[in-house]
Amino acid sequence: TNRNVESFMDLQLSGKTALITGSNRGTGEIIARTLASEGARVVFHSNEKGACESITKNVANSCAVWGDLANKDGPQQILDQLTSEVGDIDILVNNYGTAGRGSWSQSSIDDWIDMYQKNVLSAMSLITELEVASCPAPRPINTVVPTTSPVTLTPL
Repeated sequence: TNRNVESFMDLQLSGKTALITGSNRGTGEIIARTLASEGARVVFHSNEKGACESITKNVANSCAVWGDLANKDGPQQILDQLTSEVGDIDILVNNYGTAGRGSWSQSSIDDWIDMYQKNVLSAMSLITELEVASCPAPRPINTVVPTTSPVTLTPL
């Protein structure tokens, strides 16, 4: 049988707002564009101000926020922009992360702590800020999606 691809792929995202961290390029940008094509309002994110501006000009119903998730003030900075730009979000895709070129024998404890901060604690910090911001009347984020890449197969 022939299936209508459009109805088969309908993820029912119309009216939903999605924040995709690390979406100024690569995998994150592709995820954000796909969610937008499915009807979601998309919030692009980068660590640097202005890094998503050219993307949002070409994606309907989108905007951009910025903040360095690897530092303690980044999540609050992002939350402040979300509050003024879009309000609540329904979907959070934790795509932000980084990898280095290292080896088990060459990586110091500081290298591991840096990678843990950027790839684990950054997501936890943002989720915590979003949860705290929704109190005292919590409005849960319906979907939280973690991502990873093949570079995670190397220690750094």
